[in-house]
Amino acid sequence: ARGVLCFPTRRNWQQLTWLAMLFTYGIFGLHYASHFTPADFAVQQTFLVLFFILYSTSVFIHNIRLKLPATPLEILGLLGNSALFFCLSSVATLKTYHNDRLTLAPLTIGLAFYYLCHAVWLKKRNTKEDRNLLLMFCALSGFYLSLTFPVILTEQWLGAAWALQGLMMLWLGYKLESRFLRCCAWLLYILSLGRLALWEFVAYNQLLLDDKQFWNHVISRCVQFIIPVVCLALAAKIIAKNSTEESKPTVMEENGQFLLFPRMDLQSGIFMSLAFIVGFIFMRLELANDLLHIMPSMWLLSVNIVWISAACLALWLLKRNIPGFWWSLFLLLSAGIFARIVFYFSQPEFWGCFRQ
Repeated sequence: ARGVLCFPTRRNWQQLTWLAMLFTYGIFGLHYASHFTPADFAVQQTFLVLFFILYSTSVFIHNIRLKLPATPLEILGLLGNSALFFCLSSVATLKTYHNDRLTLAPLTIGLAFYYLCHAVWLKKRNTKEDRNLLLMFCALSGFYLSLTFPVILTEQWLGAAWALQGLMMLWLGYKLESRFLRCCAWLLYILSLGRLALWEFVAYNQLLLDDKQFWNHVISRCVQFIIPVVCLALAAKIIAKNSTEESKPTVMEENGQFLLFPRMDLQSGIFMSLAFIVGFIFMRLELANDLLHIMPSMWLLSVNIVWISAACLALWLLKRNIPGFWWSLFLLLSAGIFARIVFYFSQPEFWGCFRQ
C-alpha cells in the first residue's frame, strides 16, 4: 500500500496504478465469489473502503504535487476506481442485508460526501491546474447524490444510472474539451435507451398491480423513466449551449472522411427528440396501466388525451424553433390519432349504442 501511494508522487505511470487497482479489485472479487459470508461483511467492507481511498488518491496525487492539469487518464482512473468500488460494495451489501435497497443509501451518500470534500479542498487551493479535477469531483459528487433516490425507490435503476453518468460525461467532455469523454457519453446514453426499449418498456406487460404497493410502484416507475428524460433534455441544452463555441469543422470534416459526431445542432435535436419520445411512451404506458386499475372507465379518454397533448406539444416546440424533429413527430402523432379514430369508429360496439 505504501508503494502504491508513494510511487505516483515521483512518477506519473498511470498504467501501473491501473494494473495494481485491477489486480486488487480482481482478487477481492474472487475472494467474494468463493468465501464471502454475511458475517465477514464488516471486515471486508473496511478493507474495500481503504483500497478505494488508496487508489482514488494515487490516481491524482502526482498532478497535485507537481501542479499539473489532469488528463483523460486521471479522469478515467477516478471513474474506474469509483465504479469498481460501488459495484463490489453494492453486491456485498445487498447479499448481507437480504436485498434491502435502503442499505445502499449510506454508500451513495458517503461517496457523494467524499467527492464533495475533495472538490471543496481543491476550490480552496484555487489553482488553475486543479480545474479539471475540481470538475470531475463535482460531477462524481452530483452523480452519486442523484443516484441515491433511484437506488432506494426501485430495483430497475440501471437505465437511470447510465443516463445520469452519460450526462456527467457529456458535461465533463465539454468542460475538459475531450471528444473521448463525449463519445463515452453517447455510448452511455445508447445503453440507457437500449435498456429502456428492451427491458423497462417491455416490463409493463408483466406488471402485477398490488393494491398495497400500488403507489410505491407508481413513484418508482416515475423516477425510473423521468430521470432519463431529464438527462436527455439537459444533454440537448448542453450541446446547444456549446454549439457556437465549436463552429469550426473537425479534422475529419476537412479531410472529407466519415464524421464521428453529427453537427452540433443535429446532436441537440436528436437528444431533445429522444427525450420527447421517451416521455411520450412513458406517459402512454403509465396512464393506461394506472387508470385501468383505478378508473377503467377513464382509460380510453386518458390515452387519447396523451396522444393529442403530445401532438400539440410537438407543434408548439416546432413554433418555438427548439432543435428537434418536431414536424416529423407531429405528422406521426397526427397519423396515430387519425388511425385511433378510424379504428374506434369502425368497432361494432360504437354503432350498436345508436341502434339501441
